[in-house]
Amino acid sequence: MKTQFDFNAIRGLLNRSDFKMVLDGLNGAVGPYAKSIFQEELGNKILLVNCDPDPTFKGLHPDPNL
Repeated sequence: MKTQFDFNAIRGLLNRSDFKMVLDGLNGAVGPYAKSIFQEELGNKILLVNCDPDPTFKGLHPDPNL
């Protein structure tokens, strides 16, 4: 990921006082990646929700674009 994205630029954006971000993992496969990148690598600067994979998607539809 570090070869594809400028983590320092992303970190700079996340550290701005006028920027806030929420990422909804939709209980899918993106959750562990989001946790690793945004919490561990970039310093837990965003709110992560529904980032624990669940094959039932917590009873929600797996495609949010119905």
